[in-house]
Amino acid sequence: MSWPTIKAKNVVMFYSDALNIIRLLQQTDELTKYGIVLNERGSHNKPYWRDIELMRRFDWGEIHCCWGASMQNTKVEQHIYSSMEILDKELIKII
Repeated sequence: MSWPTIKAKNVVMFYSDALNIIRLLQQTDELTKYGIVLNERGSHNKPYWRDIELMRRFDWGEIHCCWGASMQNTKVEQHIYSSMEILDKELIKII
């Protein structure tokens, strides 16, 4: 088993340029504020990822969830997938 390569880069931007990213974080907060309920993934529903890890830090603490391909939360997984596409577009504008 191999892990993906992760590249980290700090990007500083004006608040007005980060509105779409802030909106994504607010949507993530709304989806996860009461926790993440997982259901068994049906054999007909092929996962996009092998494992998912979601972490969000707040001033009061953090939410950190991990789950494998046998479980799912459709709304959270769809949000992560669509957020990645939006983030890619937003970050290309500023890099």
